[in-house]
Amino acid sequence: MGKKYRGQYIRLTARLVLAFSVLYKVEASDFTPLAYTLRTITITSTGAIDPITAKPYPCLRLVKWLTPTTNAALIYRAIHLEAGAIFDRKMLLSIEKRLMELPYFSTVSIIRKVVDSNGNSPLSDLMVQTKDRFPITFDLNLDEGPLLTITHHNAWGYGHGFTQEFFLKKRWGYGCIYELPNLYGNYFLGGQWYNQIEDTDRFNCKNLWMGKLWAIPAKTSALSYYWITGLSGYIKEFRGSVSGGPVNPYHDYKLILGKIGWVADDYTTISGVYKLSGLEKLPNGGSIEVLYGYQNSAYKNRHYVAINGIKNIAKPTFKYLHVSFESGAFVYKKTVEEAILKLRLAYSGPAIRTCNGMRQSIAINYIIGYRMPQERALGIRPRDPESLAPLDQDNRLQQPIYGRLNVQLQSTLHQPIVIQAIRLVALGFTHFIGLYNQSNQLLNQTWIDSYGVGVQLEHVRMSWPTLACTIGYSSLLAKVLPSVQLSIGPFKNKTRPKPMLIAYS
Repeated sequence: MGKKYRGQYIRLTARLVLAFSVLYKVEASDFTPLAYTLRTITITSTGAIDPITAKPYPCLRLVKWLTPTTNAALIYRAIHLEAGAIFDRKMLLSIEKRLMELPYFSTVSIIRKVVDSNGNSPLSDLMVQTKDRFPITFDLNLDEGPLLTITHHNAWGYGHGFTQEFFLKKRWGYGCIYELPNLYGNYFLGGQWYNQIEDTDRFNCKNLWMGKLWAIPAKTSALSYYWITGLSGYIKEFRGSVSGGPVNPYHDYKLILGKIGWVADDYTTISGVYKLSGLEKLPNGGSIEVLYGYQNSAYKNRHYVAINGIKNIAKPTFKYLHVSFESGAFVYKKTVEEAILKLRLAYSGPAIRTCNGMRQSIAINYIIGYRMPQERALGIRPRDPESLAPLDQDNRLQQPIYGRLNVQLQSTLHQPIVIQAIRLVALGFTHFIGLYNQSNQLLNQTWIDSYGVGVQLEHVRMSWPTLACTIGYSSLLAKVLPSVQLSIGPFKNKTRPKPMLIAYS
């Protein structure tokens, strides 16, 4: 009997193995990607604004002229497929992702139509349908650089970019950038002219620069790789009491600055990071860049070296983490004369279900100067520019600031509430601060910079910027600080084509 049962067990096992192998082959054949042969590509592009049938007003004609429909040649160039090429579904998804990464389209659809099903790779046509996004964007920057930036991403419908920069806060001036599209990386040309209007640290600055992006085709669809190179020239002229004696480091100078950077760029679509609801397209990758420059002045000539890096991690469960650093130094006769180090960390976590949907975020900023001149000092907050004059008397500090640590904690107190077309949530925040002198000694008596409450608002249906209104009490300055600001967008992986000195602010 033992032999009989053993024989039945062996036959049953063999049948099960055969059945599983057949199922596996069926499943494998079902999921084997089919290859197709391309016959033709038909491109249909729709403008950002619907056609105007009636006689439009002059303002509508101007808006229509400023929003041209993307030319089919620009779309065809980004597809990278010719007649007779072999493609599959994975390649179509990669093409759709590549088109969506361009700053021209709000939606992209690729439809495959089989013409002849005979053969191993059926003959097929592709129909590409795109919908343009509004090509003009406005950017406000209260920290540094131009206060207002207006960019047109798709001039004439061929992908040419024009940027207008307006310096309106403590600086008055103008800048412009032209971006020439190229299949394997765009060219950038730009210039800036502005005047500092402070009474004590006035200067004029002229800057011309050029850059090139070198795109590297990725072997996988996960990340896009590219190099960025740039060359710039600065002329900075000080006026008044700042320039003059040879012992004063602030004098007129010229600077030639070059850079090379490497970027690994990708985007992840998640929700609940900067907005209360809705999907957000956040960068998920990193970058690193190296700069070298040479400063020429009547006082002395010296070298400049810098290295910057960014790392972003975006995951639906983990949410969003940003880490970045900037470091630059002037070197004279193999000695570091001046150096600046900036560190930045930002984290936004998921909602805590056990605490009524509360969501926390933290931002840490640290900046320190090494062997900085006595006339050069930091402001109290990141938005305050560096100063060449003595500190104001109302800040209750007796020495200039050479290092600063800012820690910002913010929490939504409950799940978002919808009232008609507005979604809102109450906020609570606490900001910590540490100010250090040239000897790295703490200057302020209290670590708490400010604390308070606020409300965050956003539209339910329309994609408007999120508005945050807060009011808090500053323990450092002993006064109430109200604030109204738009939501801060995500940090970018891309290094800027323009080579820049690190601002000590």
